[in-house]
Amino acid sequence: MALGEIGSVLDTLEFDTATGQSPHMVRVSGDVYACAYGGFGSDGFVTTFTVDSSGTIGNSVIDTLEFDTSGCNNPKIRNISGDVYAIVYDATGSFTKIVTVDIDSSGNIAAAVIDSFSIAAGGNSWPSRLVPVSGDTYAVAHTIAASDGEVFTIDIDSSGNIGATALDTFAYSGTGVTGDLINISGTTYAVAYRGPSGVGRVLTFSIAADGTTTGGLDASDFDDTNCTYPRILNVSGDVYVIAYQGALNDGFAKTLTIDSAGTISAVIDTLEFETTNCFYVDMVPVTGNTYAVVYWKSSSSGNLATFTVSSAGAFSAVLGTSEFESTTFGTWPSMTTISGSVVCVVYQGVDIDGFAKTFFIDGLPIAISTQNSTDVTGTTATGNGNMESLGNSPVTAHGHCWDTSTDPTTSDSSVDNGAAASTGAFTSSITGLSAGTLYFARAFATNTGGTSYGANVSFIASAPTVITLTCEDVVGVTATGRGDILHLGGSS
Repeated sequence: MALGEIGSVLDTLEFDTATGQSPHMVRVSGDVYACAYGGFGSDGFVTTFTVDSSGTIGNSVIDTLEFDTSGCNNPKIRNISGDVYAIVYDATGSFTKIVTVDIDSSGNIAAAVIDSFSIAAGGNSWPSRLVPVSGDTYAVAHTIAASDGEVFTIDIDSSGNIGATALDTFAYSGTGVTGDLINISGTTYAVAYRGPSGVGRVLTFSIAADGTTTGGLDASDFDDTNCTYPRILNVSGDVYVIAYQGALNDGFAKTLTIDSAGTISAVIDTLEFETTNCFYVDMVPVTGNTYAVVYWKSSSSGNLATFTVSSAGAFSAVLGTSEFESTTFGTWPSMTTISGSVVCVVYQGVDIDGFAKTFFIDGLPIAISTQNSTDVTGTTATGNGNMESLGNSPVTAHGHCWDTSTDPTTSDSSVDNGAAASTGAFTSSITGLSAGTLYFARAFATNTGGTSYGANVSFIASAPTVITLTCEDVVGVTATGRGDILHLGGSS
């Protein structure tokens, strides 16, 4: 696979056979994940299932809780402490609501909500993820009446108790829709959002440890035409990337800098990663400088695209694309990095049911080299290799392959030494050779992304040929032994 290439679907789970609207998932412990979503009747549900590091999903859900019997849209779930999780969502009656629930490390969900909190919002509040501030203090960006943008802070303790009222509120824009909130440094925060006349805007402000908010530090329009569903992530240092639905509903990504004081630069670089339609955008880092975006395209299809972003904010071209749902729906997708380059997408799919699918995205290949073979005889040899990098998913096989033609593969003669957990030199026993024959050998290693090979080395399957000559200088108890190497054999 090439950098950024997206493999076929690794595994699929239908986690809700009735409805799976706007799902969002988070790791609980090990292979256990929790997914919050709008289920049957648009009620709020959270369910648990397993996804291992290779992308294998458990055959069924572990547990499910209906946490809101009235309505739930666009939920976001995060861990608070231990078994306590908080879910923020757009609730019925023009409210943004937060509930806390108990989920243990095995995925068992307690039968009742721990606590709940509501704050007035607009008809569609599009709450952001809960962002930690300090201690028990968290912040959320949402949309209130008249499509105004607001950030509020709230206290959620380690037992799941939520403060009765918001600690503070900050009206950051007269129009602020689908805002995404991120901590920049210390008390500096940024919100990327759809602003007045649909522009894409990022604004910085301060939140103190006690939740007190202070007005805007800086603001900059990264798109003066159109922006919806922005997702902002840190790339490196002061460099940030924002992916969103832009002009003509196409998919765009832009980079800019935001320093610790909240000062925002002009746009550094721009990438149009989707030229048709791009709704409900989510983005995650994969590995290295590779990023993946997931979105709903026209004709009700779910899609993935990948690209790289350098530490200076420069984009590559689009590296890989995949239509993971083409039959009917692929709406409200969100994505989580599982391990290395394995990602899991949850979305509303066929028959509006809830689905989870896993993929491998090549971001950091295995690096392996082949050294000269040693201990060569007429029928055996020792293959030498070096595992220089394990890549971005577990190495499940490694060894040597050989053939009488160049570039042998594991389909030819080979020996598999099994999984590899660390880098370094290794050897393999090469057997079954024919004396006097020229062979080519390569070291190999395999992970979810495929098999990587070292360079070719060659040897002739033969032992050294030597004869013994008559001893000389025979004196008493000493003599000089003599011999002649007629052929060096297949190795030094």
